Amino acid sequence: MDPQAFLTENRGEFPKDYDYDIQATKAWMEANWMKNCAAFVILYLVGIVVLKRYRENKEKLTCKGPLVLWNIGLAVFSIIGATKIPPWLFYATSEKGFYYSVCSSSFYDENRETSYWHFLFALSKVLELGDTVFLLLKKQPLRFLHWYHHITVLIFCWQSQSEHASTGLWFCSMNLVVHSIMYSYFASRTLGINVGRGVAMFITVLQILQMVMGLALSLSAGFFKLLGISCHVTPYNALLSVLMYISYLALFVAFFRDSYLRKPKVDTKKDS
Repeated sequence: MDPQAFLTENRGEFPKDYDYDIQATKAWMEANWMKNCAAFVILYLVGIVVLKRYRENKEKLTCKGPLVLWNIGLAVFSIIGATKIPPWLFYATSEKGFYYSVCSSSFYDENRETSYWHFLFALSKVLELGDTVFLLLKKQPLRFLHWYHHITVLIFCWQSQSEHASTGLWFCSMNLVVHSIMYSYFASRTLGINVGRGVAMFITVLQILQMVMGLALSLSAGFFKLLGISCHVTPYNALLSVLMYISYLALFVAFFRDSYLRKPKVDTKKDS
């Protein structure tokens, strides 16, 4: 079945005049992703140090209004994105099979809409660095998992976009779905809606499952490459994704253990 016909049947007509040049964007990413990511990462790390010191002796800020808008904006973006890219993943797996979904870059090359939204997804990883600003303004703990995850996701997404890595179809789809739920949860919490501890635990479980699936997909792509089977992923990208997902899996499992399984320490010392 033709992918255009499949997606039109399941979601309606695509815009006929999607003003997006796939190859020009890819060429720009190839030429600029590394220096731009380096600049973003340096500014991000310097910004953390400067803002943390500046806020050290100041009172916590609630940031309720801006934080509500921030989380709603990212939730809406993720929800819309989840209606644009995962349908192609559904087509690829149901009509073409697992190998095609992992190793074909058709979602970049055959439809400007999915390619455009994958580009927006990569750009959004720069915007998401702003999550850290709110943590620092509210003087909340800044975990290694938080800033490491933001930096490495940004670098990996831009590198993958520069080479149109085929595994991006899976990675982007999973991330958009999880972020749709996660940022909606954050927005609800900021608005004072009591959604319960179980929802936070469920989101962390989803993130762990995302890392397990991401690692399995990365290993699959690497395995295909080792066997000499055509797969639109470079060895560098495959290795990078394997290492990235291994580290994420370890960190998210540790976060789940510390947040939901360990009992809080009780101070048994008595006043003398």
